[in-house]
This record gives sequence, structure tokens and C-alpha cells, in this order.
Amino acid sequence: MYFEVVFTGVLRDGFTRRRGIEALANQFSLDFHQIKRLLSGARCIVKRTQDRHRAERIVNTLWDGGWHSELYQGDRILWCSSQSQGEGAPLVRAGMIRSFSADSSISLSLPASWQTCDDLNPHALFQRGDRLSHQYVVVLRQDKAELPKTLTLTDYSAAQLQQCYAKVSAGQIHGEPVPLGNSTYATYTVQLSAELGNVPIRYLLGCVGDKSWYYTIFLWCEARVFAGKLRLFEQLIRDFRIEPAPSGRKVSC
Repeated sequence: MYFEVVFTGVLRDGFTRRRGIEALANQFSLDFHQIKRLLSGARCIVKRTQDRHRAERIVNTLWDGGWHSELYQGDRILWCSSQSQGEGAPLVRAGMIRSFSADSSISLSLPASWQTCDDLNPHALFQRGDRLSHQYVVVLRQDKAELPKTLTLTDYSAAQLQQCYAKVSAGQIHGEPVPLGNSTYATYTVQLSAELGNVPIRYLLGCVGDKSWYYTIFLWCEARVFAGKLRLFEQLIRDFRIEPAPSGRKVSC
């Protein structure tokens, strides 16, 4: 079954036509005539592939460039960004967008309102958040070759928890790291509360391991709303992906 990405020609709110056209030229290496065909008014299938990851990358890139698009599997619509609705995972839960790290090595499916941040952690591989609702995510990566070979994911999770605890104000650990069910990779999670500028906050830490790397995913928000966000945060960790080496993008119409 093929996945198809449909370019709608509709700009997102807050994006000018000029900015959107510049994004098409820069992100997809399109010339004037190719862009003119895309903007002719007809809905256009810009990618047809059996690789869902690749289709999602095109949708995500169009979104970042200011353009709405639709994702289909056969004749079934999976996601429509202009309506922020659909079915399935990861893109099509309401208002969710798959976001990639700068080097395209990892990705997470996040609410569309979460934007790139560059001031959360100077060592972060990935950092995004919603400054209005004060919800954030940071991902750090550790090369396993730099660690003892006998270190397990459980050990690493406990060590990361203690490091985080030592750096926060008024920290309190809530339990021990436990496995997160229904995850793509072996994953342990644990909660930690603290204060940031006298505001109580609560973290969910997720530690993920693969053959070469350990990843630590930090998600946090104000403590007063954490219980209502926990299910979302756990799903964001489940949706974490270690991406294959990126290949060139091609858009045709």
C-alpha cells in the first residue's frame, strides 16, 4: 500500500506567500517553473512512496515551510494539517507533527504548537516546547562506547535520575525507573519534581537504549497540570524514533 502526500497550496496562518515560496525553493531545490506548477491552484501529489517515514518527512518539511498538506494511505486520508484531525499514529492524532533533530538522527511526534527552542540545554540533541503552556522536551545522547560495557539500561536510567536530581532546586524523586510498556525500544521512565523560579514543576524522564547510544528524554511542565499531561508525555516517549541515515528529498508534480 502506498502513502501519498498531497500539497494543498494553502498557507498556514502567520506565513506570507513569499516566505512559503522561499521555503519550497530552499527545502526541495525547486525552480521557478516547478513552484509555479505547484501553486497553479490544483491539488498536487508531491510524493508517492511505500515508506511512511519518508512521507512523514515531506509533510513535516512542508509544515515547517508554512504549507498545509494531506497524507493518504490508498484512498483513506490519514491526516489533514488544515483541520488537525485524522486517525492512526504518529502524525494523525489531533494536531500532532513529527519533528526531527537538526541532524535527522531522531524524531518525536509532538503537538503542533511546540516549536524549536535553542535555550533549554546547550548540549541537547533535540529541544522543543510550548512557551505559552510551559511544556518542554529535551533529548540528550550518550555514546555507549564511553561507558562501562557492563552498564545496563536500568543502571543508566538510575544514574541519569541522580544527575538530574543533583542539578535542580528542591528536587524530589518519585519512585524508581520502571519499564514503559508498548515502546518501540527498551525504555525506562521515572518522575522527578523540582522548583524553577519558585514555580513547582514536574519531570518525566525516559531513558532509551539501542546498540550504540543511550538517549534521555526530559519532559516537563508545571506540577499543577502534570497529572493531566502524563498520558501525553508517556505517548511522546513511546513515539520516539531513532532514524536511519537521511536520504535526499525529491518533490515532483
